[in-house]
Amino acid sequence: MPGMPDLSARDELRICALNAALGLSPLSLGELFQSADACFAWLARHKTAQLSISTMVIHGEAVVFAGQFTQGRERKPPVMTAMQDVDTATISVEPEDSMGQETGDSLAITQDDGGTPTTGGAAATPGSVANVTYEVASGITTVTLAPVAEGTVTLSIADPSAPDLAPWTNTFTVSASATSQLVANVTVNAGANTPPAPSA
Repeated sequence: MPGMPDLSARDELRICALNAALGLSPLSLGELFQSADACFAWLARHKTAQLSISTMVIHGEAVVFAGQFTQGRERKPPVMTAMQDVDTATISVEPEDSMGQETGDSLAITQDDGGTPTTGGAAATPGSVANVTYEVASGITTVTLAPVAEGTVTLSIADPSAPDLAPWTNTFTVSASATSQLVANVTVNAGANTPPAPSA
């Protein structure tokens, strides 16, 4: 069937479809294979075979990086590695079948800097490099990475329902942004500059 990721995955689905068709008690061998083909089409349409990923990094109000690609069984190279502590990265991920149709699978999101991705805008975990939050709407998971310190953090997004699908991972190296202000501490010691008493 056109669009299937490879022969082994196609054969696996055909076996599942044939087993499902056997339970329908068709009247003839021809009807058996016709039912198996119908089950196969349904299975192929709903099996997650790829992740459709859109990425964007925003510096202030300007988009400094934007990219879109599809990741299947082979892991893609990082889309961007360097960002500043005032930047924000947004990653939108939609799990799709081999025909590009959304499957609605729930995704697992992890970060390796000691933080925990959360929903609802929770505060960053103390000691982590970035605050990672996410939300799910209409089958699309949108992840926002906002740095809170300098350092590196690797973000991983995987589909537990499709273990053969390579997870998307990207390591962000966060550095300080350009100097925007000077902070000065002024200390006044009362009496330190008292003039000496006049001589007699």
